[in-house]
Amino acid sequence: AVVVMAAFVISINNVLAPLVYATGSNPLTLVTVRFAGFILMCGAWLALRRGPVLRSLSRRDTLECGGAGIVFTGGACCLLFGFAYAPVSLVVLVFYLYPLMTIGLDALLDRRWPEARQIVCAVAALAGLALSLQVLDDRVDRTGLVFGFFAALGLAGSFTWSGRRLAHIDSTVSTFLMSASGFVLVTAVTLASGRFDAGA
Repeated sequence: AVVVMAAFVISINNVLAPLVYATGSNPLTLVTVRFAGFILMCGAWLALRRGPVLRSLSRRDTLECGGAGIVFTGGACCLLFGFAYAPVSLVVLVFYLYPLMTIGLDALLDRRWPEARQIVCAVAALAGLALSLQVLDDRVDRTGLVFGFFAALGLAGSFTWSGRRLAHIDSTVSTFLMSASGFVLVTAVTLASGRFDAGA
């Protein structure tokens, strides 16, 4: 139920992104606001329920969370930039290469070949998504698809990093710290470039 709800909310967010851009806003602003909202909610939850967990983290764990957060933020920014150049459905189709990328990164780090069933399932899921979207169009600005590819790579890198280095940390805590590092990074870039624009 939690996964279905997460998928539903993410889908709404992706579909609404172009509407936000139409008001005059931009991807960097959207990522900044998204992170700010999540940090407030997640931080309040941790303060009420899991405050001591944050204090018990080692410096290395905190840095690992920060690094994974920066990689994830890069992917999130690329995804939202992609929506500014190409239809959401097309960018999402390219973005969903990330399961295959995650499988490949995991196998590469273990110095082994990926399992055949993993590849077959990931390809089948991607093919099913392509058939359901029915949005292939040669006239689409390929810049959006390139951003979708790097978004997938960022998410795959973040998932691989989290699964290998952060599995022993409470997931709420690691997600909070990842988001915090991402927020600091994207806010600095947004302000330095003068791109913060909440739109009309």
